[in-house]
Amino acid sequence: MTEKAINWERRRKQVVVAMGVAMLLYIALTLWSGFDPLWTALRKFPVATHLSAVFGLVFFGLLLRALRWEYYNRHLNWGVPAYPNLIVFLASFAFTATPGKAGEVIKSFLLKSRYNVSITESASVLMMERLQDLLAVLMLAAGGLSMLAYAQWYFLLCTLVVLGVAIFIASETVHGAVLRLLERFERLKPVTEKLHNFFRVGRALFQFKPFAIGLLIALLAWLCEAYALHVIFQGLGVNLPLLTAFFVYGMATVIGALSMLPGGLGGFEASMLFLLKTLQVTNAVAVASTVLIRFCTLWTASLLGMIFLSLWELRQKSKSS
Repeated sequence: MTEKAINWERRRKQVVVAMGVAMLLYIALTLWSGFDPLWTALRKFPVATHLSAVFGLVFFGLLLRALRWEYYNRHLNWGVPAYPNLIVFLASFAFTATPGKAGEVIKSFLLKSRYNVSITESASVLMMERLQDLLAVLMLAAGGLSMLAYAQWYFLLCTLVVLGVAIFIASETVHGAVLRLLERFERLKPVTEKLHNFFRVGRALFQFKPFAIGLLIALLAWLCEAYALHVIFQGLGVNLPLLTAFFVYGMATVIGALSMLPGGLGGFEASMLFLLKTLQVTNAVAVASTVLIRFCTLWTASLLGMIFLSLWELRQKSKSS
């Protein structure tokens, strides 16, 4: 399968729809909190100092995740030069606002079309990245479990789901039984052959060194974003401990991710607002902090992805002409 096989128009429509839904959601949140209180909260936010710090933390986190992608490039001997590999990684964020972030698999197709990297192999890395990301945000959330009496149950449920996925991928006995069942159907044999390779690479990435390095990078990257939320809280005058900010961001992120909604849209916002309201944060400040962190993370990453996807397309056109 090549780059031409990607349904570009469908992916772009999904992002446009997600942006439209987000706009309606944020309008609804504005009406819920009240325009005047929300505007008052946002107007007091020190843009010059705090917003630059937030963007700095978010971009550093993205850089760390790009380094993880490059590490796996070298670990699996893909032979992709670092610069185009970085462009591919950042370009994939153009479709991060798709169900389950499935649109990010575009980097597998881009690498296949230009460097003949196995799609199943790079997709295995993408799967491992998502799993490490979920484990990282769960680790961040663990620090604030004592904050709410019922928080342990949400955390436990999310942890069991993530660990269940990890066991399924890591255990050849478990996923092998499923694959053998699928192989009984003649039409599914081509698919199961690719799945065998997918899980083979996945098991290799579960070895201690590559998994530990990837998880450590993921933890540092998401720590940057969680700390960015803490900076936003400070700018809005919310006096919450650092570990509480980590808990709120970690739980909202993992719930948004497990919802499989485009970019976690709705799941993240509802979880974060619920937690902040439980912590006695006013409606306006809760909405302001939610909108600010989403603008600086999800939507900024999407815009950055579109820029680098355009850059990739221009590079490809210049080489083919």
